[in-house]
Amino acid sequence: MKTRILLLDDDPLMLRATTRALESEGIEVEGYENVDDFMRAARKRDHDAILIDWCLRKCEGTDVCVQLRSEGDERPIGLISSKLDAEHGRDIAEAAGANCYIDKSAPESNLADEIRTLVRSAEKRQRRVLTEKTFRCRTLAQDAVITLKLHGGHVTLSNVVVRLRPKEMEVFEALLDRSGQVVSKADLARVVWGSRAPLRTSIVETWICRLRTALGPAASVIETAPGGYRIAQD
Repeated sequence: MKTRILLLDDDPLMLRATTRALESEGIEVEGYENVDDFMRAARKRDHDAILIDWCLRKCEGTDVCVQLRSEGDERPIGLISSKLDAEHGRDIAEAAGANCYIDKSAPESNLADEIRTLVRSAEKRQRRVLTEKTFRCRTLAQDAVITLKLHGGHVTLSNVVVRLRPKEMEVFEALLDRSGQVVSKADLARVVWGSRAPLRTSIVETWICRLRTALGPAASVIETAPGGYRIAQD
């Protein structure tokens, strides 16, 4: 079965060029120049992944991504542009809830490979969703034990459901899978970002900060330890 992509790019020339390039690689593309038309198509949930151009005329692609995530769309989203360097583009994309940043000025075959990787990663995450994970962790601030349940893009904290961004969930899972151990910033970068691991540890620190903010009162389950972070087991 062909991979089906929903594409938003309000530059008609770039839209046609990207569509032709992807279709030549066997990827089915439904493309839109207009944001409203794109959103109507997105809400049908008929596609495997979504590509959004960062530099739109009426808004930024990150705004569209944030809107999709706020509506509960958990499909993989790639933010595309030729105007950002890789590290800055990745930061912007992940902060908006996208799964990755793709340089659309790259050779066409590379763009197709990026999309296939994006879809495969989403499929792996979906398989993990089928098995709910439960953890008992100690919070330092409250000196209490709480139960965490991971399911999909959500965390349940004592019966309160918290929605996490894709990258927040990946960071949290990496820590929880090593509960009781200190996970170094370098190890977190390698596990979460893989071959695209950030060169600056400040990237990891930024996402730990965002994760703690999202967890709210339970943020203290993530301890800062020498060289990294740890989740204390009960």
